[in-house]
Amino acid sequence: MRSVTGDALDSEPFYRELHRRHPDVDIVILAGQEPTAADTVPLDDARLVAHESRTTFDDIWSLLTSGGISADAVARWRAGTVEGVVNTEIVGRLAGVERAEGERLLRSLAESLTARAWAVQVHSDGAPRVIAGHDNTSVRLVWWDRTATLTVQGPGTAVGTEGVRALLSEHQA
Repeated sequence: MRSVTGDALDSEPFYRELHRRHPDVDIVILAGQEPTAADTVPLDDARLVAHESRTTFDDIWSLLTSGGISADAVARWRAGTVEGVVNTEIVGRLAGVERAEGERLLRSLAESLTARAWAVQVHSDGAPRVIAGHDNTSVRLVWWDRTATLTVQGPGTAVGTEGVRALLSEHQA
């Protein structure tokens, strides 16, 4: 654990403004810790979470394409931001999407996910995109260069360092 003081407060606009508005607040950054054995789950449980993420991807892909185009998606394990945690990421691309259709896809997805109680953000700066989250699952749809790219990232699952190594060496279908 380290306390953010002095130069860090001066160099980081967020912390500087927070400290200016709330001088009585101590800012502490906690390092992530590897889960203990009691926190980890069997690899089969992680695979089940990955399957649920794939189902989420398929449901959202079906929304985007009205069920008319099958997804040629790639699924892979990703090491989490905390040691000993893994999550799954599924990416599918829809090529040949003109700007008007891309904007319609983004709007439609934002509306559909909002109606399903997802937290949704729509960004038009840079690459037009929708970012959404629900139950520790994140969804990102980006339209760029006539391609709509859908990414679903499942929740982090604590499997321990050896579990992460084992899963990262597997190929997901």
